[in-house]
Amino acid sequence: MSGRSLSTPLVVALSCVGLAALFAVSLAQGLGRELIHDEHQFVAPGALLVSEGLLPYVDYPYFHMPLLAFLYGGAFIFTDHLLLGARLVSVLFGWLLLIAIFRSSWRVLSDWGPWARGLAALSGCCLLFFNPLFLQAHGLTWNHDGGVFFATLGMLCLCRTPGRGRESRSLLLAGLCLAFATGIRLSYAPLAIPFALLAFRMGEAGQGMSRVLRLALGGVIGSLPVFFLMAAAPTDFFFGNLRYPLLNTEWYASEGNTTAMTLGGKLAFLGEQVMDKPPTWALLVATFAGLLAWLVSRRSSGENVKATLERAAPGHPSLAGAAFLCFPFALAGAFAPSPSWPQYYVAVIPFLVLGSVGGLASLACQRPLARVGVALLVAAGCLAVLSGRDRLQPVSVLADRSTWEPLKVHAVGEQIGERVGAGLVFSETPIYPLEGGARIYDFHVVGPFTFRTGHLLSKEERLERGVYAFGELPMILEDEPPAAILTGADGWMARPTKQYARREEFLPFALKNGFILFYRP
Repeated sequence: MSGRSLSTPLVVALSCVGLAALFAVSLAQGLGRELIHDEHQFVAPGALLVSEGLLPYVDYPYFHMPLLAFLYGGAFIFTDHLLLGARLVSVLFGWLLLIAIFRSSWRVLSDWGPWARGLAALSGCCLLFFNPLFLQAHGLTWNHDGGVFFATLGMLCLCRTPGRGRESRSLLLAGLCLAFATGIRLSYAPLAIPFALLAFRMGEAGQGMSRVLRLALGGVIGSLPVFFLMAAAPTDFFFGNLRYPLLNTEWYASEGNTTAMTLGGKLAFLGEQVMDKPPTWALLVATFAGLLAWLVSRRSSGENVKATLERAAPGHPSLAGAAFLCFPFALAGAFAPSPSWPQYYVAVIPFLVLGSVGGLASLACQRPLARVGVALLVAAGCLAVLSGRDRLQPVSVLADRSTWEPLKVHAVGEQIGERVGAGLVFSETPIYPLEGGARIYDFHVVGPFTFRTGHLLSKEERLERGVYAFGELPMILEDEPPAAILTGADGWMARPTKQYARREEFLPFALKNGFILFYRP
């Protein structure tokens, strides 16, 4: 048996060890990071779906695409530890994305030697995982881990090598993945354009429209839950996904915020907050090298580089071509919300990684340049690891359950449940009462965001949409008295709620996280 044949199993085994190590680090991120206020609006809908059968838009105001409610709800069937179940789902999506990056890199680097192949593929994973944008978004119950996984997987389905019966499956799967990504986060919708272009060009000439229709069929099937909710509550659906983001932008402007609110401001923000990190520099250098290698290889092979959809084999869009085509559309989706936040740009990272790996893979037939390509990818991956490791939770978190944030949150929920049972709790942090089996007000499913913008609507529209203004808080408490009020993270709502608690002679109780529960004796 040749040395190369013997090396391949060893490289695969070592790569599996590397991926397992990344999973351990990923799990530590999910278990060790502190709860943030954005997580409440994604966990609460899944909990209410399982416990009470309540649906977004239909039964309460909701300001995002709804698919995470079903995904997290599925996890909550098996556990009453809500934050733990939801974070494990996010960790799983992130790790599956790493596996998809490694597998696609391994396949596209098939002409390289096994050691170069394994090192380059693992380096691509490190360029993704240790990027500060990915680390900021990963492991929390946001709509980023799931969205970016399905968007990337959809593109990879369109890059599969053609085979008997495989084309139709690939198109349907790509459509499903795009529908799932968009059903989690609407900003992935622009990817429908490059997906349709890739589908049109991925097979024999003259059948492009039939392939696009098969892609669309997968999209329709994957969007059925969204279509159901849209049909059940159309005005509330469009309010939550189109009108509310505009109101949120208006609220930020009214608070004097001017950062990343305009196109110029977003570009400045991108340069100041996103691109000034060494792991991002490493990724951009690798991407530029991959793009240059891809363009040079196309020209040297005599192909016209208008082939943004250049093919690595007949009917087979190349990984580099597909990734570079999808990148600007993913970036456009990241630019859409106002104001911008760094985690929005995680959507573009996998496309840059795959573009760099796929582009440098085209150097395999040019040995001196191929060695440079391997060295560049490995160096970029090492720089990303060295620069990004200080943002990680220590892996020792896994061995100490007392440091697991989801278990801390559940313990606080149990304290609440011991005093109010299934009673109604007024709180802008709904995960805590829900962890203890208590009930919440329907407008608090999205945490503090209902009250943030309610005053920007007329009283009639607030009544129709089921949202409230801050000034209506006393009326709410009088009309539907709570069994308890949870304070500690409620900011400007603390004063009126505490006044109500004192007037009703609620008893205060200090919770493990420092919050105060005022409960009816």
